[in-house]
Amino acid sequence: MPPLYKRVQLPHPVFKRQLAAWQGHLQQQALPHANPHLTMDVAIPSYRANPALLEKLLTCSVTEPAVSVRFLLQIDQPKLPTRASSYISEKQEQLLHMLRVRHNKCNIGAGMTRNALLEASAAQYVVFFYDDVEPSLGCLDAYVQAARQHPEAAGFAGPTCLPHGPGLVAAAVQLSDVGFFWEAPSSTVFPKVPWAVTANMMIKNTNLRFQDCYPKTGGGEDVDFCLRLPGHLVSVPRAVAHHPLWPGFQERIRQHSETKGLQRVLAAVIASYIKQASEAGRLWGHVRSQVPVCGTPMKVSELLLELVLKDHTN
Repeated sequence: MPPLYKRVQLPHPVFKRQLAAWQGHLQQQALPHANPHLTMDVAIPSYRANPALLEKLLTCSVTEPAVSVRFLLQIDQPKLPTRASSYISEKQEQLLHMLRVRHNKCNIGAGMTRNALLEASAAQYVVFFYDDVEPSLGCLDAYVQAARQHPEAAGFAGPTCLPHGPGLVAAAVQLSDVGFFWEAPSSTVFPKVPWAVTANMMIKNTNLRFQDCYPKTGGGEDVDFCLRLPGHLVSVPRAVAHHPLWPGFQERIRQHSETKGLQRVLAAVIASYIKQASEAGRLWGHVRSQVPVCGTPMKVSELLLELVLKDHTN
């Protein structure tokens, strides 16, 4: 469903300069001790519309009074289960003007749904969250503070933390550094990052859009989008969000095992973990006994990956 109004830019740079001059005058002369008002839209594309997950997002808040926050929820399917539909109706009554919900006429995918959210946003800043992340307390406050400290920045990245649990798959993900850029903004070593995942990031409102050449389920469109922003994203270590491991994660790895590079990386990482695990002896011994039969490193990788996914699931 398209937005209710057409989005247009100020027609000439002169208008932008004049607007900035007025804002500066108000800040320096009329309200020298007050923070300028800041508007923020929390943009959530969702296919699942899971009430338990959405509740964690729609209860986010900002403590600073000079900030207006609105939630934009774009459902990427035409029909919702009764439970989800009832929940959204209740939240609309509860939040009133703070929540805008729109439905796509058909499934258009993550990137295009974010474009619809950008079209609907009139705020100065747009915060993107996945619909299954859990923002930490103070996440939005951290973004507000960063926006005030770096008004010139086009984007901001908060760390998105993947599970650090005792399970084999969770440990393998951590050891593999697959989620390096997810958590990179938490380190003082990286005051800026070239890109971030749209699970948890904020941008200054822009005419830039996600490209439609990426999978509907997402993957790559966030990197492409960030690299087309003017400048790197400012890291915001306190804007933390937590992301669970994806359902069916082991099966996804199995389905993509034909990708040789990914397979080698996963096999090497899992092997390094198994060597240190308490029950590594049986598995590692079995793999070693198969090396002469397998013949090639790739075959060993395939065997190792298959054993781990079959016998050592979370």
